[in-house]
Amino acid sequence: VLSKDIPINQSKNTSLRLFLPKRSLNSSPPAKLPLLIYFHGGGFVICNPSTTNFHDYCSNAALQLPAVVASVGYRLAPEHRLPAAYDDCEEALRWLASPAAAGDEPWLRDHADYENCFLMGTSAGGNIAYLVALRTAVQVNKGREVGHCPETQVNFRKFGEKK
Repeated sequence: VLSKDIPINQSKNTSLRLFLPKRSLNSSPPAKLPLLIYFHGGGFVICNPSTTNFHDYCSNAALQLPAVVASVGYRLAPEHRLPAAYDDCEEALRWLASPAAAGDEPWLRDHADYENCFLMGTSAGGNIAYLVALRTAVQVNKGREVGHCPETQVNFRKFGEKK
């Protein structure tokens, strides 16, 4: 599995770490894989996508599923009180759904299937995944766009609903 870090908002020092199975680079045409957006745990105060446990978890998920995994790095407390972590993760989701991400980042453009997008997290990250999904669903229901590029719209379906 290959990984690389991509800045999201340099003023907030937020980023994400992308994971891609090596074998996906050799497929012609490139295989589209599910996009798994992962939020790490740590009680909102410790850890980041490069923490060994979370890096290894995402690397294994990318390999075994297979999937493109985007592990979000967000600001931590106590320096940045809540809702900073939630805001950062929502911003990362919006960035992933943007034309910039889909067009300029080759791993996303060539390998991420935006029709199969999943949010998940462990511990505090599970709480973040839930709240970010709720916030996004509310905005979608109010008619606001999540992304601006129709071919990269994240498809929010009810669990178990068929394509």
